Amino acid sequence: MLMKRGKLGLPEYFWGDWVRNSRDNYLKAIFECSQITGTTRNKAISDELHIAPGSVSEAIANLVTAKLITRHIYGTVALTPYGFATATVLMRHYYLLEVWLDRMLHYPLPLIPELAWNMGDIDEDFAAQLDIYLGHPELNPFGHPIMPLKLEEPAFNRLIDVKADSTFTIVSFVESATMLNYLDKLGIPLNAALDVVQTTPLVCEAEATGKQYILDATMAQDIFVHTPICV
Repeated sequence: MLMKRGKLGLPEYFWGDWVRNSRDNYLKAIFECSQITGTTRNKAISDELHIAPGSVSEAIANLVTAKLITRHIYGTVALTPYGFATATVLMRHYYLLEVWLDRMLHYPLPLIPELAWNMGDIDEDFAAQLDIYLGHPELNPFGHPIMPLKLEEPAFNRLIDVKADSTFTIVSFVESATMLNYLDKLGIPLNAALDVVQTTPLVCEAEATGKQYILDATMAQDIFVHTPICV
């Protein structure tokens, strides 16, 4: 059933109380935290959602019961095929809203992720129309594919894992105002090709076209790159 349309042809909930249910928030967090290895831990989910670890444990148990995630050995969890399919629908809708806010409203980039997510999910009919209206975008403003990859295909490596004398391309990063402001201050754009000079437990030093960049190791954990990891 199609949702009612409100002002400017948008669903009426765009103009009401924006809210996400707990299940959606957890699926998004697990999806984002497991992009590299396909699994994640309660601690990472807790950090992502800024909530107490005890609350995460209870929610994880509920998601396991709902067959959305599965527990692995050594305390990791992963999306099931059903959970991944559910999460990819949420993320596709979310990414399309981000593109709309960026292209159509020219909304400030650091504010887009939170606003797009808090708008609430849209139905598939509206998502299809939005996709056509936007010209079938392949990436959101932060480099993530609008149509996420398959469950068994981790998309990226973490910058912190790239060794010295490697060349990498920044393709995406964790979407937060802190990260966006950090990269903007450094002046590093998406798809920039940089050479790693050295990495330490505290920093990752890289350079491009004669310019040197010193990236905080904590931030480098949340920057995703395309490059074989040198071992």
